[in-house]
Amino acid sequence: MSGTSGTGGRAGPGMTGARSSLISAACAALAASVLLAAGSALAEITSDHPAAILLFPKVVVHTGGEGGRLDTFITISNTSTRPINVLCYYVNATPLCDNNDGVCFPERTCTGNCEPRWQQTDFRFRLTREQPTGWLASVGAGVGCNRLGRCSDDGVTTCVDRQDCNAGARCVVPPCLPLDGDPGGRGFNGETNGNSLIPPTAEDPFIGELKCIAVDATGAPTDRNDLIGHALIGQVDRDGNFVDVAGYNPLGFPAIEGANNRNQVLVLGGPTGENPDQNPDYAECSANSPSTCAEYSGCPNILTLNHYLDGAVDPQARNRCLPDKTCAITGQACTIDSDCIVNVCVDSKCSVSGDVCAVDSDCENTCDDTTEKCTLSGEDCGPFGSHGFCSPPTMDVRLVTEITMVPCTQDFEEGLDFQDSRISVDILMFNEFEQRLSTITTLTCFKDTALSSIETSDPERSIFSVGIGGSLTAQTRMRGIGSDAGSKPRGNALVAIAEEFRCSGPIWEFPTCNFVNPENLISSAARNVHFQGRRPVSDYIYLPLQ
Repeated sequence: MSGTSGTGGRAGPGMTGARSSLISAACAALAASVLLAAGSALAEITSDHPAAILLFPKVVVHTGGEGGRLDTFITISNTSTRPINVLCYYVNATPLCDNNDGVCFPERTCTGNCEPRWQQTDFRFRLTREQPTGWLASVGAGVGCNRLGRCSDDGVTTCVDRQDCNAGARCVVPPCLPLDGDPGGRGFNGETNGNSLIPPTAEDPFIGELKCIAVDATGAPTDRNDLIGHALIGQVDRDGNFVDVAGYNPLGFPAIEGANNRNQVLVLGGPTGENPDQNPDYAECSANSPSTCAEYSGCPNILTLNHYLDGAVDPQARNRCLPDKTCAITGQACTIDSDCIVNVCVDSKCSVSGDVCAVDSDCENTCDDTTEKCTLSGEDCGPFGSHGFCSPPTMDVRLVTEITMVPCTQDFEEGLDFQDSRISVDILMFNEFEQRLSTITTLTCFKDTALSSIETSDPERSIFSVGIGGSLTAQTRMRGIGSDAGSKPRGNALVAIAEEFRCSGPIWEFPTCNFVNPENLISSAARNVHFQGRRPVSDYIYLPLQ
C-alpha cells in the first residue's frame, strides 16, 4: 500500500506521495530518536559477553555436611588471542558466633549473635591465548597437574589413579593449570601459566562472592574485555544418590576503551568526560587529577525479578505414579497416583510430614479433642479455630526464591566493613492484580536471603509469601539508595542473582529448603535478574596499592 509509514500509519485521502514520504521520514526519525534514547538508558553490564571485570555474586562451599557435599565450580576463559593476567578477590561473608557457642552457617546453632565478617583473599593467575580454566572453590588450582587426587567413595583417601581406591571408586584429581613451562607444558609461542595459584576458599563452610579483574603483568588494570565465565553450584548426598546443580553467569563490566588511567580506583559508570560543551557536568570528571571519569560500564539503576511468591504450590510439578511404578519426584514405590501424595508410615517415618510413626494412622492429621490442636500440623481445630478441620497431610511441591545481593561500590583497600560498602535497598513488589507492597533492607558487602526473610523472621507473614502477597507470581524491583556519607566517593547501585528452590512437604509446612538445608529439596535453578537504566553517579572499586 503506497504511503504506509514504518509505524503502521496510512496516508489519508488526497495526501500526496511527497507529503506522505516527508511525514513517514519524520516519523521514522522520531522513532529512531526514541529508540536511541531508550537504548542509552539501558544498563551496559552483561552476563553473556566478554568483559574486563567478572563478578560472581554467590560462591558457597560445605563439603563436610551431614546431607552431603556442596561446592561451587567456577570457570573463566580468555577469549582473545593474547595471554591475559587476572587479579581476583574472594569475599568471605561467612558469619561468626560472637560468643563462640555454636555456629552461624550453614545452620544456626549460635546462642549469641551472628556477626558479619568481611574478609578478602586476593590471588592472581595467567591464561594463555583462548585458554579456559576451572576449579572447585573448595580445592582451588595450581600450575602443573602432579597433585594427588582423592578417592570418590570417601573423599579422604589420597590417590594417583583408580587402582589406589576401592573397587568402583574413582581417583578425582583437582583441576589445574597445565602449562607449567616444563617440556610439554608450553602453549602457543611457548606461553605458560606462569606462577599462577588459585587458593581454596578461606573456610569450609564458606559463603561469599568472587570478583576477577583483567590486569597487566604489573598488576595494573587494563581495558581488555576478554574474560567470560560461568558458575555451577552443585550438591550430592553422601550416597551419591541425589545430585542437583544450579548454574549462573557472572556479571561482566566491560571496560571503556582508552579510559582506564591504570590506578587502583576503578570507576564504574557515571560521567564519561565526553562532549563537555553539551554536558558541562561531564567536564568536571576529566578536570580532576587523576581523572574520575568512567572507566567501566556502570551498574544498572533498577533490578527486576519475576518470580513465584514464596510458599506457592508449583502448578506443574506433580508426584505422579510413573509406568515403572515409582513416584515421579520422591521415587518411592507406587501403584496409583494417590500412593505418591498420601502420608503413610515408611521405616518409622511419615512419608510426607516426616513425623515419627509406628503405623499409618500415626500419619493422619486429626483434631485432638483434649488439646484442640491438629496432631501433625498444630493448627487450632477447636470451637474458636477451624471447628474440627485439619489440613490434609498430602504432599505438595512448593517454591521459595533466594536473592543474593552485592553492592557495586566495594573498598578492598580499607577493608570490607568500611562504610563505603554499605547501602540501603528499596524494594517494590507488584502482584498479579497490580497491587504494590514495599520494604527496605540494608546491604553491607553481601546479602543472601530468601525473599520471604528480607523484612521479617516469620516468612509466612512476609509480603513475599503467597498468603500475604495475594497471587501466585509477582515482579520485584530493587533499587539501591543511600546517602553520600563516607570518606571516599561512592555510589549506591547493586547487582544480584536469584535461585529458585522446589521443596516437598505438607501444605502447612512453609518451604525453607535450599542448598545448605537440602532435606526436602527436589530441584533448584539459578538465574540472572533483569537490568534497567543507568546511574548518573559512579560506583567505585578501591584496590590495595600494588
